[in-house]
This record gives sequence, C-alpha cells and structure tokens, in this order.
Amino acid sequence: MPSSSVEELQDLLMDKRPWSQKARIVGLQDEYQFSYEYTSSLLHCIGYSLFTEPEIQYAEEFIIRGLANKYSSRALEELHRYSKVPRMKVVFVEDEKPKEQNS
Repeated sequence: MPSSSVEELQDLLMDKRPWSQKARIVGLQDEYQFSYEYTSSLLHCIGYSLFTEPEIQYAEEFIIRGLANKYSSRALEELHRYSKVPRMKVVFVEDEKPKEQNS
C-alpha cells in the first residue's frame, strides 16, 4: 500500500469531529439524537433513574430490536452496493410478549 494511502487512512481514523456532526452530514441526526438520549439516560444517574425498573422492559426491547433490524438491513444494502457483498435479508423475529408485564 503506498504511503499516501496509509496516511489518508490514518487521517480518516483520527477524525476529531463530534459524532453529532458526523451524523448530521450523513443524514442520521434523528437516529443519533435518539441513541444519545437513550444511552445517556442509562449511563448517568438522574432522579428519574431511581424510579425506573432495573430490567429492560418489553417496549424498550421492542424498540431496540426494531432499530437493530433497520440498521442491519441498511448496512447490508450499503455493503451490497459498494463492495458487491451478496444480498441478504434481515429478519425481525418477535418473541411472544411475556405474560407478566406491568406496562
């Protein structure tokens, strides 16, 4: 690999822009904002955290699985388009809702 290619790759890896800016550039600002707020609320203790269930709730799991399905499908489509990875389908398998849910 020529040294200029290695240097270009190193520059890309050392990109110091904030993730919010990167998300805006590629049109994923809504997804970034949702992920940021959700994970931030899980990581940082706030007053509301004292009153929430310690286990993940069914609705939260449903949202997370849906997002994982959406982004997996999108990633596979981009892989197919740019690197000729064979087309694959992501299948969302919904578990039966637990019988004892308080929501």
